[in-house]
Amino acid sequence: QTCFVLGTGGIGQDVALTLARLGVGKIIMLDCDTYDASNLTRQCLGSIEDVGKRKVDAAASNIKAHNIRSQIETVHVDALANWNKVVEIARKCDVIFNGIDLGPMWDFCACSLAKELRIPYIAGQSYDWIFNVEYYSGDPANLCAWCAEAKSESDWISGQFNTHFGLGGDLKYIKERLKAFGEKHKHNSYDAKCITEFLKADKQKFRMDGPTVSVLVNECFEKIGGCAKIGLDDLDKFLGALMHAVVKRLLPGRITKLKEVQFIPHPKHVATRFVGSWVCPCLAAGVLMVSQFANALTGRKDSGAKDPPCNITFDLGWGQTIEEKGHQETARMVQQGIFPADSLSTITEERPRASNPAKKCCMLCTEACKVQPDTQ
Repeated sequence: QTCFVLGTGGIGQDVALTLARLGVGKIIMLDCDTYDASNLTRQCLGSIEDVGKRKVDAAASNIKAHNIRSQIETVHVDALANWNKVVEIARKCDVIFNGIDLGPMWDFCACSLAKELRIPYIAGQSYDWIFNVEYYSGDPANLCAWCAEAKSESDWISGQFNTHFGLGGDLKYIKERLKAFGEKHKHNSYDAKCITEFLKADKQKFRMDGPTVSVLVNECFEKIGGCAKIGLDDLDKFLGALMHAVVKRLLPGRITKLKEVQFIPHPKHVATRFVGSWVCPCLAAGVLMVSQFANALTGRKDSGAKDPPCNITFDLGWGQTIEEKGHQETARMVQQGIFPADSLSTITEERPRASNPAKKCCMLCTEACKVQPDTQ
């Protein structure tokens, strides 16, 4: 097995370490960051001597003590700016482990890529005492991370991505920031140039970058009426058109043809060291990600072990999954008479499994079905 580890931070390094102990054929690690002193609390393939070094180099050096037989390859590039390199590597791999924290639209890119290439997609994240692990088979007929019930493909896009494009409670704040941006930079109107610059500068919601942003803006201006400028009252229509244009570019069949994906919204977030991620949830997430992969590869079919759960969220502080904790709290509320007696029956659905069928209107899955495996 050739394993592609996207990101060599707190999650990615622990995935690579576990894969090396498992003895997979090849591990390819990709990152563009350098090792910082604050990383020492959670990134297990780095040491004090590695501070200031490239993370992939630190990981490659320190993984030697754990490596049984795996070939190790490292790539130091920006995944957004060099998406074509990510695609090139992924084509040679049997699985993608996503540990890059660039927000939901990045996750969508990686998931779409795995779906088109028909390889498993495994992702992990941690916060405070909690970690989350996702596993999806990559089969176009099976459930993906973005499957949801919807009446139409357009409704599916709106339902899944409205929040990530400011269509909701954030809209009024985006209008305020756009107005302030226009005044500060002396734009006389909200034309394509102003909107493009704003989408690149706004760190709270967008921080879109690269040459494709201006192309998208002009395309959306044309879509909403061929106007040369928009008013603040037209911003929701523009953002709706932008959302559809971005998502459709990232679907299977198109995702592997892109050279860069800097144009996705990837707002700036608080640095991990300030929000409490530490070695225990990171290491637990990394181990479980690899365990899910091994489960799917080697589990006994008659035991159902070859059908891993799609999503596991575990609270180390409580020693429970989020579902178990929720059931316990609901039972307590029922006992106290706060909730009706039948409340527990509504939360006993079986956890979604990797073999579950894809939702009918999930565009990621339906578009993946159209891609012929022999043309990838």
